[in-house]
Amino acid sequence: MMPTPNYANYSLDELLDAKNNIDGEEYPDRLKALEQAIEARLENTEVVEKELAELDRAKFKNFWRRFFALILDVILLSLVTWVISAIMLPGALSSQPDISPPATLSQESVLEFQQKVEAASLSQQKLMSEYWIVLSVQYLINALIPLLYFILMHHKFGQTLGKMALNVIVVDLKTEKKISMTQSIRRSSIDIFSGFIFVTTSLVALVNIDVQRPMDSLLLDSPVWQSFHIGISILLLGLYIAKYLLPLFNRKRRGLHDYIAGTVVVRAE
Repeated sequence: MMPTPNYANYSLDELLDAKNNIDGEEYPDRLKALEQAIEARLENTEVVEKELAELDRAKFKNFWRRFFALILDVILLSLVTWVISAIMLPGALSSQPDISPPATLSQESVLEFQQKVEAASLSQQKLMSEYWIVLSVQYLINALIPLLYFILMHHKFGQTLGKMALNVIVVDLKTEKKISMTQSIRRSSIDIFSGFIFVTTSLVALVNIDVQRPMDSLLLDSPVWQSFHIGISILLLGLYIAKYLLPLFNRKRRGLHDYIAGTVVVRAE
């Protein structure tokens, strides 16, 4: 028979875990020893408070888990958006006009070649216009997919696939229960704002591109646009710094998005 473990070396959490998992019928002596050790530990108020505080700290000690969970989610979403881009964009430029020069030079062949060039120019402008439409739709899809992924996964499971892999979960701050859809949307509010800015500025940029000279723009070189772009970039940088670095400076490791939504991330049991 195996000797009874020395439960004096166990933490309160380990004692409770051992009691929940022990087969009391097969090991009645160990179960009794566990119950006595737990009772003795609970009688020592100072030790109990210390161990409960340690458990509380361990529950919220998850910054790097959250970091690597985010990396996994970004890799997954990047693959999805890459596949969408690979499907949508090549087809938008698949049709190219034939403007090969005539084999022999004559007045008729030169005139015919000029007509081909003019037709090709009009066709190219139409093609570029269609390309910008496809690109705009792609921008919109690439912005919506991550938002829907995070909002729906956090509401339904409290976890994205990355958080599942790293064993952390988003819960309500007060109850530590499943978060509501409203909380999930509020938790993604910074990303919603960022996505709105990304799609809006991208569409403005596309609308203002000269299809005859695609590298030129009617608006993007203006000082007003550049000042706006710089201001928005600084604002978004500040928001994301508060979102991802604020957890380093509070006990429950809450980011700005957690304060907005009334949520907290804990280690999943």
